[in-house]
Amino acid sequence: MPKDFPLQFKNEFSLDVTPTGTTQTFERLAAGLKTIESNNNEEIDQTAYYDGNGMADSDVIGGQLTLTCTCDRVLDDPVQNYILSILFEFGVSRRTTCKWTTSTGELIEGPVTIANIAPPGGDANAKGEWTFEIHFNGKPTYTPAP
Repeated sequence: MPKDFPLQFKNEFSLDVTPTGTTQTFERLAAGLKTIESNNNEEIDQTAYYDGNGMADSDVIGGQLTLTCTCDRVLDDPVQNYILSILFEFGVSRRTTCKWTTSTGELIEGPVTIANIAPPGGDANAKGEWTFEIHFNGKPTYTPAP
């Protein structure tokens, strides 16, 4: 019997591209998107105790969910245009909201900061590749699949 694997393109990401507006405007992050890598960036306390005979004991004491995105530049994409428009902005200007519906139906959402924006670049005969990160601020809201 063949194995059923979740397909990455079935993950859906969207960002509020009008975070200072009176209402949220969520647009899908998909056009030109080649990869998204998620990381929980866990903070680990590793403490050695005498009863461990020189070996350490680990506790995960914190973390932050981050998504690292690699895209080809698509000129008329509202999400890409929004992110590049805040390239030279700092502080609260980099904050918005993200929704991530996983390929299996869970919803992860919450306030985020757009960080480490590296604008398009590359070879003369290539598409303009660029990267940015989405950092969730605090614990995201998790809703199980229906």
